[in-house]
Amino acid sequence: MTTTDTDTARGDANDQAGHPGPASDDDNRPPVSEPGSQDDDGAEDDADDQDDDTDDGSRTNREKRYRLRLRDAERQRDEARDLLARTRQAIVDTAVTAAGVDPRLMVAAGHTVDTLLGEDGLIDPDKLAEAIAATGWEFRVTPKGRPPQPNPAQGHQSGQLGGLGKSSWAGAIKGG
Repeated sequence: MTTTDTDTARGDANDQAGHPGPASDDDNRPPVSEPGSQDDDGAEDDADDQDDDTDDGSRTNREKRYRLRLRDAERQRDEARDLLARTRQAIVDTAVTAAGVDPRLMVAAGHTVDTLLGEDGLIDPDKLAEAIAATGWEFRVTPKGRPPQPNPAQGHQSGQLGGLGKSSWAGAIKGG
């Protein structure tokens, strides 16, 4: 077994025991780069991440896979947070608009979605109603009244036309 093989075998054994091996003891092998290494322009080096399918089991290929997974997980997390924030804002804007208040007035009054959340992370309806009422009062916006509701006691009963009887052209001419 050569020195390089011994170092590799020792590094793999240490990895299994939870102890990382040395970065590089061999002059022929370059030290392992840090997971977040960046170029001078701040962009991460993705050129060496392209050959991810050719995994020979070495530590650098494992680290590349982990970096790629981490980047993908962080991207998905950020997208989920953005979607949640936009959904919460849409719910608040819909409720505020339905109450007859401009959503921009809520922002001007200092109410944000974060101030309207309950302990469970959901929008608290009581806090939202109080914020809408306070904003309406502060900016002198008259509350939007409830739209008129139909009265079920009025109208035709049992599908009849209220005792007018059967209508026809002859009845219309005679009654004329």
